[in-house]
Amino acid sequence: MTMKSTLKALRPLAILLAASGIPAHATAQSLELFPSVSERQRQQEREIAKLKQDISSLRQDRDTLSSTLMNTWEVVMALEADIKKLKQRDNTIDMRVHELEMKAR
Repeated sequence: MTMKSTLKALRPLAILLAASGIPAHATAQSLELFPSVSERQRQQEREIAKLKQDISSLRQDRDTLSSTLMNTWEVVMALEADIKKLKQRDNTIDMRVHELEMKAR
């Protein structure tokens, strides 16, 4: 049965409902005369809610990763500065050892 033929079949009911003062659309919703459409809409609403939740979770993950990356970058920069200082110190020690070796000869 197509939607058009269903609506045509329900027309007498709609006329009776209108005569009784009950709006036809309210009755159709309360009786769920079209449950497949209603169920499909509820399913889509659940999917949309799930997607919104997933988006929120992904944004939180992104923020956490961004913060972690910034912290890691700061640590890397500090380590590079320490390595540079250690290399300079190593060079200074090497030069001092060379001077002492020269004096010892």
